[in-house]
Amino acid sequence: ETIQIKMVHCGLSTLGLGILFGFCWATREEWSVLAEPKVVMTGLVFLMYLTLALARRKFGMSSRKYSAAVVAGFLICLLSFFFLNYITRGQHQF
Repeated sequence: ETIQIKMVHCGLSTLGLGILFGFCWATREEWSVLAEPKVVMTGLVFLMYLTLALARRKFGMSSRKYSAAVVAGFLICLLSFFFLNYITRGQHQF
């Protein structure tokens, strides 16, 4: 449980830094960041995990519910990026 909490916080920190550096780079390159669906989805994933971390602290979620929410969040994230890759075109097409 302790490792899971630390990993979520570590992931939030690194994702937040990645988003920040990505925005700085995108503004330097002069292309519209918010026009990219994957960028918007990344922001939503960050908000989802931030909400989850704050909800655990504020509402005292049990370990089992918190673990299930973390796994569900990861699956939602994975599936959404997989489907976005086939639906969208843009600079983040892989």
